[in-house]
Amino acid sequence: MKRLSSLTVAMFAATMLVALPPAQQPPQRKPAERLAQFKKLKLIETLDLDEKTAEKFFVRYNEGQKKIDQARHDLRTAIGELEAAIRANVSDAELSTKTQAATKALQQLSTATLERLESVRSLLNPQQYAKLVVFEVRFIEGLQRALLERQRPPLRERDRRRVPPLEEPD
Repeated sequence: MKRLSSLTVAMFAATMLVALPPAQQPPQRKPAERLAQFKKLKLIETLDLDEKTAEKFFVRYNEGQKKIDQARHDLRTAIGELEAAIRANVSDAELSTKTQAATKALQQLSTATLERLESVRSLLNPQQYAKLVVFEVRFIEGLQRALLERQRPPLRERDRRRVPPLEEPD
């Protein structure tokens, strides 16, 4: 019943956005914001969260996401510095220091991700928590798969490039 009502609300909202004239439509959000909103809706649906639990869940989840975002930023910085050191042909000692900093940043990203999972554990029953763990991995895999599919031409186009077309009879 909860899913039906949430789907109805989502369909109604989508219909309203399409029905609005361009001047009245809300400004387009950045892709990252749209993705975060999509993820939130999928989480609510997957975990079958009631309104009260969803509110508490997303307060903790978003706090954890901020830590993950900071850890990602730190990792990008450390990797950038490591790449620059490689290009600059620095000493082995400096290269080791930069490599250790990058691996430490990677470890901090993993820790932040696990901490986010643990922070919401007490709000969920064991089945919901198990679904959350699976969701986190599958959601990222799905995004990666979608990005790869966008970069590759459709199968028919790939096949045409590999196999020369048949010659037309004279």
